[in-house]
Amino acid sequence: MSGHGGKRDGAGRKVGAAHKKTRETADKIASDDGIMPLDVMVGAMRELWSLAESLKGKKEEQDKRLGFLAQAGEYASKAAPYIHPRLAAVEHTGKDGGPIETTSVTPREAARRLLFAVATAEQQETRH
Repeated sequence: MSGHGGKRDGAGRKVGAAHKKTRETADKIASDDGIMPLDVMVGAMRELWSLAESLKGKKEEQDKRLGFLAQAGEYASKAAPYIHPRLAAVEHTGKDGGPIETTSVTPREAARRLLFAVATAEQQETRH
């Protein structure tokens, strides 16, 4: 009695295929005016980045620039999982297989470190 029951190649819903309700919701969002939530996040990130770039080199505006960069970074981190594939799971360890040491930084300090990294990269580009 072959052909009855059991697993069959190609049968069933394909892995990763959207459920009917999910697909209907996504189609409705996309059809309203063509703007998707990811478009809003990426647009806001780019706008904030542009504002920060316009203040580059203006010493009196550095606090404002750091704020724009921090906000742009938040949008970027929220949008990234939808744009970039995740790397395979890797077990990370600290020195000699021990725990990883972590420190907390304020958003201002994170933005300052980001600015420093960008400035360093720009200096290296101009040297080559």
